[in-house]
Amino acid sequence: RLNPSLVLIGGDFVTGDESDFAYQEVWRSLDAPTYAVLGNHDYRVGTDGPTGLARTLAVQTSVNVTAAGYDASALNDGAADTAFADELAATLEENGVHVLRNDYARVVAGDTEIVIVGVDDGWAGAADPPDVPATDAFTVYLIHEPSCRADWDADLILAGHTHGGQFLFPVVAQLNDYGVIELAGMFDEDGKTPTYISRGIGSSNVAGVDLRF
Repeated sequence: RLNPSLVLIGGDFVTGDESDFAYQEVWRSLDAPTYAVLGNHDYRVGTDGPTGLARTLAVQTSVNVTAAGYDASALNDGAADTAFADELAATLEENGVHVLRNDYARVVAGDTEIVIVGVDDGWAGAADPPDVPATDAFTVYLIHEPSCRADWDADLILAGHTHGGQFLFPVVAQLNDYGVIELAGMFDEDGKTPTYISRGIGSSNVAGVDLRF
């Protein structure tokens, strides 16, 4: 409806419980170049509270998120369902979504050249940022977990994963607004690559009760 010239999707196309990917046909309706990365649900890893917390802590202790020495291989511990992710990525490609798995693409949106760098999922241990040639083009890094980003030489980093905090209580919302925690919106600190964290469009529930639509 917005007639976009470019669509970028930050992962979590599925919950991880699907037996088929029939719903992914919805992307065929987009009349614009569409690029995406996969998320942790797309690898079936860290999809519940305990395993998600374990992955969150593992990122803080075991992952090198510097641009020069980026290394998420410690999270490649066999928990990720790579076959499931591969099948999903193939289905997305069939429906017009170009999945960037540690790769980049040059696109023209309107009259502007944009370089889109897609970093595969960090929680799956699949993140391995590609070498990107120097360019004057506007450069966007697309990543799923914002905590797995580095201070890349880019104009903008786009992330997903947090779903806006799932459901925000007032104090949590204020902490997000002041940048104490990062759940949703723009984070633009001096000397760091500006990062926008999308709320996504997914739902959240506890014990089968929908809390976010």
